[in-house]
Amino acid sequence: MNDPNDGYETVVVQGSLARNRSAAAGHLGEAIVAAIHAVSFVGGLVPFVALALTLATYAVLGISVSFPGLLLAASGSWIIYIVERTVAAGPEDDYNHADRKQWLVRHRRFVGLLVSVLVGTFLVSLTSVVTRPVLLLVVGMILLAATYCLPVLPGRTRGKTVWFAKPFLIAAGWSLGTVVLPAAIDARPLLPVALLALYRFVFLLPNTLLSDVFDVAGDRLAGHETLTGRIGSRIVRIVVLLTLLTPILAFALHLLVPLPIAIVVDSALALTYLILVSRTNTSSKITFLLALDTVAVLPVLAAFFPVSS
Repeated sequence: MNDPNDGYETVVVQGSLARNRSAAAGHLGEAIVAAIHAVSFVGGLVPFVALALTLATYAVLGISVSFPGLLLAASGSWIIYIVERTVAAGPEDDYNHADRKQWLVRHRRFVGLLVSVLVGTFLVSLTSVVTRPVLLLVVGMILLAATYCLPVLPGRTRGKTVWFAKPFLIAAGWSLGTVVLPAAIDARPLLPVALLALYRFVFLLPNTLLSDVFDVAGDRLAGHETLTGRIGSRIVRIVVLLTLLTPILAFALHLLVPLPIAIVVDSALALTYLILVSRTNTSSKITFLLALDTVAVLPVLAAFFPVSS
């Protein structure tokens, strides 16, 4: 004879298993979210942006890919971002990035180890390609980074807190690190390098302006104004649209004088900012910033087109 409790026990066991699976799935989801936050807080996407932009430079200028050059760009940019978020963190981070600041404090040993590895990678890569122009350029970039995130200006002011300077300093730093530095390692002629650096500056300027839209309130609470906060998000969108005249002009020039496909592809990607301009009022901060990083990485697609096309 069957025990009448068998069915009940089966139901209990199945229910327990379901709850365990649900709990496991919940823990897995929490772990994934925690990992995403960790990567974001420590600036884990920064080296990939640097690699993408440097590879685009190699493609557009027709330079052979240099592994030490890639490591210099990736490790150098990552070091700067970590320093800016830790030892150079300002009061605005308490309002705009409180969770990030707390995470970095809690995991300071890991962050310190990561920076040590990055500094070692940077120095080893530099010694393999160092020349006087490259060394002078690296020193200049370090001084630019210090001006941006450390209180070295008159009145113990940081460059990032000077309302008109922040977006231009960021775009200039990226242009130097991902265009001028790899070109200097390969001793490229000045004019095409300068033109590409100027173009890359214009390409990245919308990124720096749009990324500040979500931090305006926190910056004001911390006692300083940014260019985005001063002129307003509406004017920022207009400025971004104006910067897109550069890729449009590149297309027009291509119709008159055929340009390498790599250049045309790279400039075409700048038009993706048109999508983001209309999303500043409707997107969440995390989604929008991820979209900005995605646009910054897109120029790597130019590396798949031969410069002689």
